[in-house]
Amino acid sequence: MTSFLRIYNDIEQKLAKATLQLVELQEVVKQLQAENAALKQQALAREKNEQKEKENINTQINKTSNETIYKIKEEINDIVREIDNCIGILNAE
Repeated sequence: MTSFLRIYNDIEQKLAKATLQLVELQEVVKQLQAENAALKQQALAREKNEQKEKENINTQINKTSNETIYKIKEEINDIVREIDNCIGILNAE
C-alpha cells in the first residue's frame, strides 16, 4: 500500500509540474502570437511607406522629365529664332 501511495504521489507531482509547464508554455505562445501580430503590422506599415516613397519618386521623375522637356523645347525655339534671324539677315544682303 505504501508503494502505491508513493507512485500515486509521484504521478500527482509530475502531473502538477506538467500542468504548470503547460500554463507557462501557453503564456509564451500568447506572447509570441502578440509579437507576431505586431511584426505583421510593422511589415504592412513599411510596405505602405515604401509604396508611397516609390510613388513620390515616380512623381518627381515625371515632374523633372516634364520640366527638362519644356526647357529643351525652349532652347530649340531660341535656336530656331536665331537661325531665322540669320536667314533674314542673309536675305536682306
